[in-house]
Amino acid sequence: MGEVAPGDDLAEHIWKAMEASGVTPEQGDLLVVAHKVVSKAEGRVVNMAEVQAGPEAVRLAEETSHTPQLTQLILDESREVYPYHDRGILMSRHRLGWTCANAAIDHSNAPQGQAILLPLDPDESARRLRAALEERTGVSMPVLISDTHGRPLREGIIGIAVGCCGLEAVKNYVGRTDRFGQRLNVSREAVADELCSAASLCMGQADESVPAVLIRGYAYTPAETGTAPLKRKPERELFHPACDKREGGEQL
Repeated sequence: MGEVAPGDDLAEHIWKAMEASGVTPEQGDLLVVAHKVVSKAEGRVVNMAEVQAGPEAVRLAEETSHTPQLTQLILDESREVYPYHDRGILMSRHRLGWTCANAAIDHSNAPQGQAILLPLDPDESARRLRAALEERTGVSMPVLISDTHGRPLREGIIGIAVGCCGLEAVKNYVGRTDRFGQRLNVSREAVADELCSAASLCMGQADESVPAVLIRGYAYTPAETGTAPLKRKPERELFHPACDKREGGEQL
């Protein structure tokens, strides 16, 4: 798919890429789209030279490897920030509810001197994209908007869903029984994240230029609850060392 610019019709980009690839959507398919192209189309791209850093950003920048401008963007995009002094990063509780490094702000696959932010409302972005693609294809497909995040105590990044429409993001097995008749009490499967991880294998992380992946054959459960079921409340966090001063974190 070609480069996406602010104001572009992303659905048209994706539809043309489908046609060029010989892909015809069918009922039951679903689409995973990298957040970067969504953010670019929605103008969520920032020229770093135009960012005015405040005193708090300047102070935190001295404690990390970030510039004051990037630090200001992280503060602007976050509800809370936890400096991780020995790693030179800022863990944040993003305004959308995710806990992630550096407020999920990305410089990769962006022009030099620019940064890409998450969409303002990724669930709404997914709904708009689904409607626009349905007009072109005649097929109503669930749409997931993906990003890549790290995981506690594990190396490497995986795809996760930051936007969702049209399918159940979390499958609840609580109350069902396993093959030995034992009742399941806590099993809840993050289906949307798993689908985004599968798509991420096809998208790649460098110069592959594959920001959208169509998945066929997965029997999803229709739903319109967005990504809300994926968001764990802070008081239920199992791993959050950045919030613990004993681990070098300082809550702001």
